[in-house]
Amino acid sequence: MKTILFLISVILVLSFKLTGQQQAHLTQYFENYLYANPAYAGSTGMLNVSGIHREQWVGFDGAPRTSILGFNMPLKYESIGIGAVVIRDEIGPTSNTQLQTSFSYRLKFNEKNSLSFGLNAGFGLMNSITSSLNSTVENDPSKLTNQQNRFMPNMGAGLLFKRKRLFVGISAPKLFQNSLDGTVNNLEKRHFFAQIGGVINLDEAWKLRPTTQLIFISGAPINLDLSLATIYQERFVFGAMYRLQSAFGVFVQYQINDKFRVSVASDFSTQAIRSYNNGTYEIGLSYDVSLKFHKGQTFRYF
Repeated sequence: MKTILFLISVILVLSFKLTGQQQAHLTQYFENYLYANPAYAGSTGMLNVSGIHREQWVGFDGAPRTSILGFNMPLKYESIGIGAVVIRDEIGPTSNTQLQTSFSYRLKFNEKNSLSFGLNAGFGLMNSITSSLNSTVENDPSKLTNQQNRFMPNMGAGLLFKRKRLFVGISAPKLFQNSLDGTVNNLEKRHFFAQIGGVINLDEAWKLRPTTQLIFISGAPINLDLSLATIYQERFVFGAMYRLQSAFGVFVQYQINDKFRVSVASDFSTQAIRSYNNGTYEIGLSYDVSLKFHKGQTFRYF
């Protein structure tokens, strides 16, 4: 009970006066922790392959579009985990393809508690074809700044404390401030994440899963995502998400069998832009494989 009260208290404390967002955010952020924290690699004890596609602000010309494909697993020496994530972001005339590889090392205190340290390294290839934009300014100089396959290396680190039904993570997956256009005026920003979540038993069939994600980006407002899911018989997951002063969303997940999970989600902006689009939608697939040399979870809560 003390763990549950602590979890709820942290979520409530973090919910005051936090706004804004910068990089691509997901309604189902709890399905993509490796994207934010390399210490997550191998933490479930299974080989996991997952993908998610997000169409943001449908009907809005040049709207953001994000696809993420990743895998992670523990090695036979179970204290070590590895993983990789490929991200494709598009918005207007700009696209960015990223590859992140992750390595984690876990300290196991007992059967319930562990602390993982993670590192990631990778790169992005950015393309920005500004010459394709329409401009009201004759000979607009900004249309002459095309970038093609601009190479941007990066690395990051993270920590993850985990027990069977509780986790707390902090991470900085992007530490290098690469130039996006060859100048010092347009830099890739550092990102810092804090995440917490847990599972609360209601009875044999029903469980609650509150989670929250806090993102700090240099030079941008702080962002907060809050999520609450209901789990029925470890098969159906129904939930809602709220991004402070930005959007609210709903999601449904179905565990087809011990390996496959499918999910859909939608969110709607609470800002003025909601009048100019038809909402945001996500679809995701996840595949978990139990490993002979490691005892994994029968149902992955996070």
